[in-house]
Amino acid sequence: MVKTTLVKKTVPNAFTGNGKALVSKVNITGNLRRDIRKAVSLIGDLARIIKPNDTVLLKPNYVFDAPYPATTSPDFLRAVVEIVKEYHPSRILIGESSAYWQNTRRNMERHGAFDVARETGAEIYIFDDYDWVRIAIPNGKYQKSTKIPRILDEVNCLIFLPCLKTHRLARYTCSLKLAFGCTKKSERVAHFINLEPKVAEVASVIWPDLCIVDARKIFITHGPGEGDAAEPGLFLASGDRIAIDVEGVKIIQSYPAKNRLDMDAWELPTIRRAIELGLGAESEKDYILKSSEKLDFVAQP
Repeated sequence: MVKTTLVKKTVPNAFTGNGKALVSKVNITGNLRRDIRKAVSLIGDLARIIKPNDTVLLKPNYVFDAPYPATTSPDFLRAVVEIVKEYHPSRILIGESSAYWQNTRRNMERHGAFDVARETGAEIYIFDDYDWVRIAIPNGKYQKSTKIPRILDEVNCLIFLPCLKTHRLARYTCSLKLAFGCTKKSERVAHFINLEPKVAEVASVIWPDLCIVDARKIFITHGPGEGDAAEPGLFLASGDRIAIDVEGVKIIQSYPAKNRLDMDAWELPTIRRAIELGLGAESEKDYILKSSEKLDFVAQP
């Protein structure tokens, strides 16, 4: 019998307007903090999810020992930490667990996370080194349970910081796939079978309060560790993972490239399963896309 925990199965989306989820898409200007702050301000304010003395957990992406955009860039992580500090949390944790054959500590050290923590006062929290709890996945067809870090029960706010890129097995990776980095490595060994619907099922028990996507530079082929790169020069933010993933996929699709995203984003297996599980928007009518300026752009190969 699976022992469950008190982890919240759902988190109400704090970033809505007129009864719809909000998604922002902002062109970069060269000032990271200003650009990220703009992306968030277009959908609301961090005060909606962060109160003074809260503990905030940031979940970046250090899946491999590889540079940005395979992994989170230190300048992006630093800017987010500095913005979060403005809301006076008691602790800011940077939590991660790399791919099951990778060394998380080494990856985070090599790609700047430890430097960011030292410079900003944030704390590195390597999930591999702490307690795990098993949680049931309600309505799981392909995965009935998983192990997640106990710390997820204890923090007040969880913010996902995905890199946008193609994925050779999951087609793409963004906010929904990032939840896999919150599961114990031993749970991921067999996740390659039926991976796409499993992504949504695991995401159904790990609910971030906000997702901020770094789409300044992305992979448009292969991935997640390497591939052909493009530079859309964008940040996205939303409290709705389906909506932000759909918008992310559209960005990748705007580039001529040979990948497995040659279909309507809403028909992708991960998105379809996430809709079935009630993880967010069910169509483009369910969210409002906001931008700081007109974002019509011609992608370059």
